[in-house]
Parts: sequence; C-alpha cells; structure tokens
Amino acid sequence: MDKDILITPCYHVPHLEWEFFPSELTISNLSFENTNWGFNNDATIKVSRNPFTFKIYAEISGSVSTHEGLDHAPYVGVANIVEGQCVWGRDSSENTIELQGCFLGSFKTSSLNIQHVEAEVTIEHLEIHYAEGATEMATSRLEWFVCGEFSAHLWHRTLRNLKLQNKKIRIGLDPVDEDDIANWIGGSSSKDFTPVHCNGVDFLLAKVPKGILREGTTGVCFEFRQDPEGVGKDLLNSISGFLSFLLGNELVYIGNSILAGQKLKSANFKSRNIEMMGHAMPPIHYNTEYEWGDLSKVLNRHLPVFLQVKDQYCLEDALSRYWIARQTPLGANLPVLSSALEIMAAGYLRKNKEAISDYLPEKEYLCLIAEELESLVLKFEDIDGGKIMLNKIKGAFRKGINEKMTLFFAGINIVIGTEEKEALQLRNKMTHSVRDYSEDKRVYQDLKLTRVYEMLFHRVLLAVIGYTDYYKDYSIGGCPSKRVNKPAGKK
Repeated sequence: MDKDILITPCYHVPHLEWEFFPSELTISNLSFENTNWGFNNDATIKVSRNPFTFKIYAEISGSVSTHEGLDHAPYVGVANIVEGQCVWGRDSSENTIELQGCFLGSFKTSSLNIQHVEAEVTIEHLEIHYAEGATEMATSRLEWFVCGEFSAHLWHRTLRNLKLQNKKIRIGLDPVDEDDIANWIGGSSSKDFTPVHCNGVDFLLAKVPKGILREGTTGVCFEFRQDPEGVGKDLLNSISGFLSFLLGNELVYIGNSILAGQKLKSANFKSRNIEMMGHAMPPIHYNTEYEWGDLSKVLNRHLPVFLQVKDQYCLEDALSRYWIARQTPLGANLPVLSSALEIMAAGYLRKNKEAISDYLPEKEYLCLIAEELESLVLKFEDIDGGKIMLNKIKGAFRKGINEKMTLFFAGINIVIGTEEKEALQLRNKMTHSVRDYSEDKRVYQDLKLTRVYEMLFHRVLLAVIGYTDYYKDYSIGGCPSKRVNKPAGKK
C-alpha cells in the first residue's frame, strides 16, 4: 500500500472516540425533585465542564419569590449529611437533561434587582437523553475511564474513515473489504483494542486515540455490544477493578455513551476532580515474546476466575485498600496495605475452617494445664498486669493472626522470603509506633520494604486467581521478572 495513504490525517467522530460533552449547556423548563430553592419558572441552569479535571460546574439564575428557599438544606440522618436532589430540564435542541445529586452553593444578588439570584449548583452526575435517537434501539454501550499511561499493548486493529458509512470499524468484527483502496484513502488504521470473552459477557477493551486527552492521561473504553442497556454496575466495577490491577494504574470512571448505530441515544457524565494520574506499576512485565506478557491473554484467561472468587476473597475491598495505600504517605501506608492482605486471608480461612481450628479444644487445654494455672494464679496475683498475663496463657490454645496468615500463604502456595518477613514486621512498627524519618537511610530502607510489601500483595492476588507465571519485582534494581512462587526482594 502506498505510504502516502498511511500518513493521511484521520479525523475522528468525537462521540465515537470519547464521551462527548457539549462546550456549554443551557437548561430551561426546570423541574425539581424536592425543592426549587425558591426559583420561579424563568430559571435556567448553565453547565460546563473542565476538560482536564472532568469537574462539572453549574450555575442557576432567575427570579425568586422569596430568599428563604435558598437556605433550605434537607439533612438526612446523623452527621449533618445534606441530601442531594434531581433536577430535570431541556436544552435548545429539546434533549432531556437530568442532573443528579444537586446541591445549592453560594449565591449572589444585586440591590438593583434583589429578586434576581445567581447561585452555584454542585452536581454529581449529568445525563443527556437525545431526542434524535430516543425511539431507536441501542446497539452498543461505551463505558469511559481515564488512567495514567500504561505499557500493555492491544493488538486488534481499528479502521477510521469519515467517508465510510461506519466511521469506526473494528477489523475482524465489523464488515469491511480490506482490499478496497477506497476504505483507506482519508482514513487510518491503528492497533488499539482487544475482544474479551468472560462467562457469556463479551466486550471490547479499547484505548482512546492519543491527542483527545491531555498528555500523561490515557482514555480507556469498554464497548458492550450484547444487551448494551443491561450492563450492571456491579459487573462494571468488578471488571474495571481487575483491569486497574493489571494495568498498574487505577481506572477512574468518567461516564458512558449509549449508541444506536452511529447516533447518540444518551450520555452520562460523572463529575470528577482529577489533578494528576499516578505512575503505572503493573504486576506483570508486558512484552511481545511470551503469552504471560500479553495483556489480552491474561485478561481473557483470568478475568473469569477473578469474577468467580472475588466475593470469597473480598478482592474488590482488598484492591480498594491497595490503591489507598499507594497514595498514603510513608509511615502510615503499610497498616492500610496489610488490611488488604488480611481481607483476602479472612476469605480463604472462612472457606478452609479446618486451617484455623484451635490447637486444642478449650476445655481439654484448660484441663491439661489446670495444676499449672493454680500455681500461676498465686504467683501472678501481686504482679501488675498479672491477670492479663494469665489470660494470655489461658488463650494459648487459639491460633493468632500471624499464624493464620502463615496458613493462608501456605494454602495458596506462597513462600515468604526474608525481606518479605522484614516488610511484615515493618507493618507492625508503623502500626504501634512513630517512624523517625530524619535520617535518609531509614527513609530508603522503608521505601524498599514498602515495595517488597506491595510485591507480596501482587503475588498473593495473582496466586488467588490462578496465575502461576511471572510477576515484576519492583523492589530490586532492574525490576526483574520472577515466578509468582518466588519471594520478592533479595533472598
């Protein structure tokens, strides 16, 4: 094929490549779920969004019959929690707009017209239902996320050409005659998606073309074509949570688009405030040489297992703690991260109750040490804390948390290395004391052990989903790949 054709600029259809938010929306004919805050029928709401942080801004303006409604804040339950409400309206094209989780903020008026009020409105979600596609059947649902840059490749090709009836064609899935040169003139082709098949739930994982989002930010799309309006929130959260782990960078949900062919039926936008994205730390070294280094194969092979065991091991809660720990300052991070491991361990031990059974039945144990206890009661009675010491002896028939964690690691075939043991001990020091970071040496040491602990979390989660190949050890210079059953850090 002629090289000039390959470098011909490609012009994207915005709403097919990324969630499409109008530059500004003016909403009129307002109706309110609970209170209209005192505004009359002439009120309008103007909505805009910061294209870099994805935060939605809104302002309501109009005349009020009384200013008392501006101070109305319905509280729910305890802790002075304010209840948001829904507001509905239409734009100039007769599209229906729904604003969810609306709160009235600061307002201003003028002595020249004291009845005219302009007020800030905080919005959590915004939905647009387009009049043009209202009666047409949905054919696809595009779920949009942003994250930092990642190294994994997607190998299936997308053809884009504004001259074709279908402006965006997934090669191998959508009909196209690849030998027809007319398909390529004025268009382009890129490797940017992969099909995912998971227990009857099929979707396409795709990267958003570069240049649409700010530098350092990557757009990710889940494209559902089967039952597009029936995709459940829980399933979406599970898939995005697992993919976040595989990419090493947390996916932030932005919203979705529902299409009828090439037309927008509806669009949903979530208000965010994203200042910067973190650095990716994927658990696997993605490469082109081995199957275990292919994101598409790892995702298709292990997502079904993740969905199957996620409730038993509380994997979504564990991953939530993991991301919080990644953002927590050194000195307080490992207690949070350790809770992620303990959550998974508790799930394993609930299913394997024999592993956490007591060393001996309580009655048998107390009968066995009855004579010694009688002697110890006399010896401890005048010692400060003697009763506490005695109770510990009485409870020695039970397995402690460290012993239970050891049983968990053994049960999933994870061998704990020397530096991993040091990292587990550091967690205890952070929990029960204040770390002094006035010396650089201690800072570096704790940073290294933090990486070791994070690698232990990677190893455990990979083992739980049945992954037995290689993980990437960030605690060692050069970040070598090791088998999951090999400890992190130096031997």
